Amino acid sequence: MDVVYINGYGFPIWRGGPMQYANMEGLEKVSNKIDEFAKNDPDFWSKAEIIEQLSKENGRFGEAPTKEERKEKLSFNQTSVAKNF
Repeated sequence: MDVVYINGYGFPIWRGGPMQYANMEGLEKVSNKIDEFAKNDPDFWSKAEIIEQLSKENGRFGEAPTKEERKEKLSFNQTSVAKNF
């Protein structure tokens, strides 16, 4: 997600993407900010369950799995081209 926002939407690269930025700011702060914005436009500013959960646990968004940890998730008998890289 961070890569898409940096490369596709112009999110500032020095912030590392929206998930990294949320980790740096703290998810409790992000959660509270969404609550503030929701006062003006609750239909637009709805909070994802994961943000609510992680903010209560003082958690963080995780890191992407390493190449060795990734598992193919294909539902048909065909291998992924990802193994070629």
